[in-house]
This record gives sequence, C-alpha cells and structure tokens, in this order.
Amino acid sequence: GGGGGGDAGDGGKRAVVWCGSVVDSLAKRLETLQVVERAELYKYMARTPEKALRDRLEFYGKLQHDGREALVTELRGLTVDDSADLKDTAGDGSSKLKSKDSEALQAKAIELSQQLDSDDMEVVGQSVCRIRRLLSREVNPPIQEVIDAGAVPKLVKLLVLHDSPKLQFEAAWALTNIASGTSEHTKTVIDAGAVPLFIGLLNSPDSNVRSQVCWALGNIAGDSPVSRDAVLEYGAAAGFIKLAEEEADNLPALRNVTWSLSNLCRGRPPPPIHHIEPIIPVLTRLVNNADNEVIIDACWALSYVSDGPNERINLVIHANVVDRLVALLHVPQVSIVVPALRAVGNIVTGNDQQTQIVLDAGALDAFPMLLAHARTNIRKETCWAISNITAGLPEQIQRVIDARLLPLLIARKDDEPEVLREATWAISNLTDGGTAEQVRECVNAGCLPLLCKVAAGRDERVLHVALGAIRNIINLDNVELAHLFEQMDLRAKMEAAQADHPNANAQVQELFVEILTLLDREID
Repeated sequence: GGGGGGDAGDGGKRAVVWCGSVVDSLAKRLETLQVVERAELYKYMARTPEKALRDRLEFYGKLQHDGREALVTELRGLTVDDSADLKDTAGDGSSKLKSKDSEALQAKAIELSQQLDSDDMEVVGQSVCRIRRLLSREVNPPIQEVIDAGAVPKLVKLLVLHDSPKLQFEAAWALTNIASGTSEHTKTVIDAGAVPLFIGLLNSPDSNVRSQVCWALGNIAGDSPVSRDAVLEYGAAAGFIKLAEEEADNLPALRNVTWSLSNLCRGRPPPPIHHIEPIIPVLTRLVNNADNEVIIDACWALSYVSDGPNERINLVIHANVVDRLVALLHVPQVSIVVPALRAVGNIVTGNDQQTQIVLDAGALDAFPMLLAHARTNIRKETCWAISNITAGLPEQIQRVIDARLLPLLIARKDDEPEVLREATWAISNLTDGGTAEQVRECVNAGCLPLLCKVAAGRDERVLHVALGAIRNIINLDNVELAHLFEQMDLRAKMEAAQADHPNANAQVQELFVEILTLLDREID
C-alpha cells in the first residue's frame, strides 16, 4: 500500500509541571497534525509556574475568566519562598543563577550536592528543593552541572525515605527533570538505580509521590526503546495498570498515567508484545473516558500498538475497540482525530480480514469529511488508509467506490505533494487489484489526468506508481478507453513525461516504453 504511517517522532519526554498538590499532564498536542511528528512532546520539562500555566491555558482556551483565575490560584500553590526562588531561576536580567558563567553554576550545584550529605534533614530538604528549582529554569537548566556535582545518586537515595514523602516528592521531581534532558542525562538516572525505586513508589500512600514517579517513568520510557524496555523489564506496566484503576476518579492523575502508558507502547523497534498485551484492556477503558486529554493519549497508545505486524493489530481488534476508534473520526477535536485516524490506518495495513473489520465499523463514512479537512496531514493519512483498502479484495474496493470516494480522491490532484502521493497509491492499488469494471469506473471518475500530472512531475518516489496505474488502465484493451486516450492525447503526454525524466531508473524507463508500445497497439 501507500507510504503514510510512520512513527510519531523519535524522542519522548516532557518535564514535570507541578504546582502545589496538583499534577497534570501537560504534554499538549496543541497543533495536532504536526503532532504526528511530536518528538518534543515526550520530554516536557517543568520550568516555572508561569510557563506551566501558559501552556495549560493555551490548551484549555475555552476556560471562562473566573475559572481561569481559579485555576491560576490553584496551580500556583507556592509559598513566598518558592516564588522568590523561582523568580531567581525564571530568566530575568537580575538573576545571579542566570549568569553565563558555567563555573558559578557548577559551584552552586556542588554546594547544593554537598548539602545533601548533611545529617540535618532540614538542610537536606532545603537543598533538594533548591536543586529542583535550579532544574526548573526556563532556559538552559543546569542538568549537566547537577550531574557533574554528583547529586543524582544522592537524590535517588532520598527516594527510600518512606517516612518523608515531601522529600521523596522533591527528589523525584528533580530526577524527572534530569531525565527530561538528553539520552545521556536519562541514562544517568537509570544507572543510579532510580527506575525500580520509582516503580515501587507507584504504591506510595502519598498521591503526589505516586503521580510524580509516574511522570518520571513516563519520561524515561519516552527517551528511547532501550530506556523504555528497561522500564518495562522492571515491571512498570503492572504498576501503571494498577494506578490507572486506583486513580480512575482522579482526573489529573489519570491523565498522567495515560500519558505514561502511551510512552510504554511507542518506539521502534516496538516493545515486546508480552509486556504490551496486559495494557490493552486498560487502554480500551481509557479511550472510552469522557476526558479529551485521556482519550488523546489512549488513542496514541493504540496507534503505537497497531503499528506493526498482524499479531499486534490483532491485540487492538480483539479488544473490541475498533468501533470506538472509528467513532472518534467524527469528533470535532483534531487532536483526537489525528491519533484515531493513525490507529485505523494502521489496522487496514493488516490482512483482508483485519481490513474488513474497519470497513464493517463504518470508517468509510468518515472519510469524505476527512478528505476535505483543512489539515494537510489528515487528508494525507486518509488517502493512505484508502490506499491500503484498495490494496485489498475487489469487494473491499467496491466499498470505496460505493462510498463515492473516487471523485474525492481524484480531487487531490491539486493538493499538497504528500497528499497527491498517497492518492496516487490509492488509485494505483485499485488498478492492480480491482476488476475491469472497477478500473473503468475509476477512469470515468477522472483518474487519468491525476496520473498524468504525477507522471510529468518531479516526485520520483511515486513516478513508477502512477506509470504502473496508467499501464494497468491501457491493458484493459477497451475500445471506449482507446478513444479516450486519443481524445486526451495520452501518447504525447507520455512522450513528454519520458523526455522530462532522462535519468530515471530502469524500472521507470521500462514502464515508459511499455506504455508507449501499448498505446501504439491501441491506436492500431
């Protein structure tokens, strides 16, 4: 089929945005379809309360003024000392910690790291809070300086202080922001032994600690497939599943765990299937949640699971979630449509039986609207999905025709190149696997001008696809079509296209020769 699909980014972290006792998932898919390439959203660092609030309020743009003011008050939840320290690190011109002198920053990090060795727990508590604030700087947080100062192992040791959840929380927050840096930064946290301690703290009696370590594990899992698999091997999936059940009525915490679950499912190579299988029933419940943010991350997780061989697609199908994914194609929220469409598109890359389940769920009813969508990537992915349906059985191709999608596909002739490319695949696959009558119907709908445009264009990735479709159409050996070829001067168009591609590869050159030979036969 077509070449849509693909992974949704390479990185996968966000840093903590935690103010007061409120935990919220702020990995916002604000722009939606650029969100398909959303690497930056998997690592989300907690900077300042102001930055956290700005991101959150942008996402919830419909909040009324009074509700917004209440949210600001709740999310700040800061003491006077907190506000002053964060002002120091927020990036104004008077900030000493804003100094470009890395030696001064290093000296401060060393001083604070040494204070973590104190026997006075009050000194330790103040130090870990100040390290956390350092790591919450808006610009260039001194992650490497804190690492070089030897603070990471000391912060990890604080995670075992079960009689001091406040210290556990602050240490986990600091470690989360360290893990939101580069892969090397994340590896430092892993190598210090934080992962099994984080997983153990998913059972903490303190809700703040539970949500914070859930966030930390999500950041680590989002770093790379290697880090993700390390988190899975320590048993994070079971901890997240339990947390999702316990926090079902705690929306901020539920959003957080849903996001972390999605990071357990993403990446290439994909996670081992035995780790992912127990997560699927939870994702099925989450995708039926009333909260849009939970739905978004659950849909992304299902799209990751279904991005692979048929046995992984079956995990989603057997969870009886296809009807829900198809229903979500009709919602107005683009940020939901994007991952739902990706999941549906992944399923139809499977075998004919798997594709049929999507058709029977009524997916084609949503496609006219999606093919006319304002978002380029939605139009592209819809064409990609159709291309994998037209690569199926003639009966499935007929469903596409009966849904009156051919004229809408052909209308992509003047669309963006990436959309036109996928539409070309959809038409070409129809000419490969459809009946003669179905191919004639495609021609009657006007597919030849689109194919000729692609053949004359510069997109080498799809040139052979368009030429193959033209050859298939000519091979129908139909008198009416022969008149059409003459009427549109198809031979001259193919000669001109051939002349425009003197350096094309052997496959393309052979197709040109074959097409011109067939056209000569038709004329004779």
